[in-house]
Amino acid sequence: MNLKFTSWALWALLSFSFLFSTTDLKSQDVILQGFYWNTSPGDISAGDGVWWDTIAGLAPYLADVGFQTVWTPPANKGYGGVYDMGYGIYDYYDFGTYNQKGSTRTRHGNKTELVAMLQALHDEGLLAMADLVLNHRGGAEARQLEDCDNGDGLQLRWNVFNPLSGRLPMDASFFHPNSQPGHCDYNSPYHDTLFFEDICYFNDINQVLDPPTNDWYFGPHNLGKAGDSLIVWGRYLLNDIGFDELRLDAVKHIEPGFLAPFLVEMGTPNQPFAVGETLRWQSGYLKRLPR
Repeated sequence: MNLKFTSWALWALLSFSFLFSTTDLKSQDVILQGFYWNTSPGDISAGDGVWWDTIAGLAPYLADVGFQTVWTPPANKGYGGVYDMGYGIYDYYDFGTYNQKGSTRTRHGNKTELVAMLQALHDEGLLAMADLVLNHRGGAEARQLEDCDNGDGLQLRWNVFNPLSGRLPMDASFFHPNSQPGHCDYNSPYHDTLFFEDICYFNDINQVLDPPTNDWYFGPHNLGKAGDSLIVWGRYLLNDIGFDELRLDAVKHIEPGFLAPFLVEMGTPNQPFAVGETLRWQSGYLKRLPR
């Protein structure tokens, strides 16, 4: 598919954004949302996507008009494969490499195209903001009884994950309700299953962070297997894949006792800039929280 046809919506957004812009606009003032909901996956029967290529092709223009950061959609394989925008995250380490969930590529492309897109942004002096889904996980292979009874008996839930990457397998003990003290519930906003199965960051606590990061942040001073593994994943996105900044999905539902050490541990040596999404359900649809 020709680039000019796949990027029409992004061009329209850019044109509108700069209709009233001034010449003294500074690059650090604006982050570009480099996608929209239901961005075109291109020809879903083909092995290649179009969106990573679209962003790469626009990189010189984005730098020229004054952007500094491009916020990209989730790069990982979602439970819906090529149809998934990435927010139904399934395999944290599948960036369009493994044939699972109906496709090898993600909705946005394959890993080669992802890395090329990041390089194109960096070549123009732009930063890439990764979209991280930390709260939940979808698309399990099998059901398993809950890890504890929160008062309604042990329920079968879709909570067994064995992705082809071999990274971050999970079972019932990784989700709420969890037998870790204080986690055997579905209580909002941190333990409810509003978005797929809700991850328990403190399951089977086995890690204590080294000083000084273990003695000042809010919440528990140690993390379990899930929380520790997600920190490793975040570092991988920054240090190995090549992202520069972070956008945290559904931050209202992420426990502060996990979020604080997660961000601190991203520092190599400095913490990356991060922004969180906070929305609330009201009258059947999403509304922004008042400022």
